[in-house]
Amino acid sequence: MTKTCFVVCPIGDEKSEIRSDSDKVLDFIISPVCTNLEFDVIRVDKINEVDRIDETILKYLKDADLVIVDMTTHNPNVFYEFGFRHAIGKPLIPILKKGSDSIPFDVANLRTTFYSMDVADVEKAKQQLSETIANFTFNDANVNPITPPSQNTNIALLN
Repeated sequence: MTKTCFVVCPIGDEKSEIRSDSDKVLDFIISPVCTNLEFDVIRVDKINEVDRIDETILKYLKDADLVIVDMTTHNPNVFYEFGFRHAIGKPLIPILKKGSDSIPFDVANLRTTFYSMDVADVEKAKQQLSETIANFTFNDANVNPITPPSQNTNIALLN
């Protein structure tokens, strides 16, 4: 069974620079590495279902085998989702665009993968991301398929 990597990042409006940057990171760094390591890569804006987005995000944060969090732009939603995943103690990899604001104090002690869209930096980031993922233990027997929450699910039921 395939493992799941949920990507948490600033998304922004469809034609915004933020969306463009997040798409590039997804397409040129995260997806190639994770696909090579047999992960299905999920980003919430790429899901085409009728659902409550907040419930879907919490479901993936809770159940995904791996979550990669892009802290670039210090987006409050990203940090909320980061904190949720971090609190439940499941595999999490923070990433940050080179030259961004400093890493906030509360997460500065976590090993972070830095990236840029410079060709050499993309390859370095992919290598570091791949090596970091290799340090986690994913037991295929423990990999559960993730189904989107029903429309009647509430946050209390996700625990």
